[in-house]
Amino acid sequence: MSTAVSSLVTAIRNTLQQNGNKAHAQMGEKYFKNVITFHGIRAPQLNSLFKDLYANKIKKLETDDQLQAAYSLFESKIFEEKAIGSMILTKNCKKLGVGHLSRLEELIDNHIYDW
Repeated sequence: MSTAVSSLVTAIRNTLQQNGNKAHAQMGEKYFKNVITFHGIRAPQLNSLFKDLYANKIKKLETDDQLQAAYSLFESKIFEEKAIGSMILTKNCKKLGVGHLSRLEELIDNHIYDW
């Protein structure tokens, strides 16, 4: 993972940790029967955080670096991190091609067990 990608993933994780709510996290974990961990960020706030992160950090990176960050976040055991990974992929969906299918398949098979 490049320094730019590593820095981005760290910044995203720090932002999510800083905005988490333990009470909301506990409710999510209980609902999902402790299969996945949560920061406890509600969807509207998560969407708002993503918009800010995208405008100020993610958009500046090359597409390949954005995708690497998304893949790394998908590998997380924390729901909101996976969600941000999904949002990054959605922003880049028109740029994805056949060459990305094997990596996406691997992510789905090995890291999307909780949706």
